[in-house]
Amino acid sequence: IERVIDSNGYGNYNALEASIQRRLAAGLQFQANYTWSKCLTNTPGFFGQYGDANSGQTQANGGYAFPQYTYNQAADYGPCPNDVTHEFNGYVTYDLPFGHNRMFGKNSNKFVDGVLGGWEVNLLMNVHGGFPFEVTAADNSGTRSGNARANCIASPIVFGDQNSPKGGYQFWNPATFTQPGVGTLGSCGTGVIRGPGMTEADLGISKLFHFTEAKSLEIRGEAINVANTVILDAPTGRIGASFGLDQSAQLPRNVQLALKFNF
Repeated sequence: IERVIDSNGYGNYNALEASIQRRLAAGLQFQANYTWSKCLTNTPGFFGQYGDANSGQTQANGGYAFPQYTYNQAADYGPCPNDVTHEFNGYVTYDLPFGHNRMFGKNSNKFVDGVLGGWEVNLLMNVHGGFPFEVTAADNSGTRSGNARANCIASPIVFGDQNSPKGGYQFWNPATFTQPGVGTLGSCGTGVIRGPGMTEADLGISKLFHFTEAKSLEIRGEAINVANTVILDAPTGRIGASFGLDQSAQLPRNVQLALKFNF
């Protein structure tokens, strides 16, 4: 495979960003952020993804490592690998209004305050759409440029979480893509289809026990991906037996406990 490394690429990014924030008042604070954006480039590069030594993995996973044809880099202009059209994230922290110095139970005894007081709840949320995908194929062009793309014979059809008899999900319809003919480059552009998005919420609950003014014990429980939402990995992006299949996901709900003594 012939490769050319040169600092001649270009790209652009445009976005609308909105944020709502409530500063701490009455035990409640939160922030919500939304971004609507578009990122385009003709050379995402390979250094940040897998590295030149692992370019085979980049191709096998439908990556953007190299241009399809070294002498026509403009043909690779399309969505950046990390382009996300819609993204939302935010957090909420709330001190439950029970116990000393709070709305209810200000004058409660130490036993009642030890049971009902000092509780805090935290919620983190992250939601975004799928990343652009480059559908790769065998290099039949003879150019040996290193990142052959497939032919697009129809508009891509995304099935999403459609069960496959091969196991996992058939995320998109493979019939809309074909191998390029001998001596030709693939007609698909970069980022012609998008992979799965992500929805995740993390929940934390903590309780603070005060022994003296300077000494306290914090008990904390955290649930990462509290709703146990399926967070799919990228489908197979190279034309072959498992093309378009999504057969792996990130870790399910993870619960952890912690103790912290402050003095």
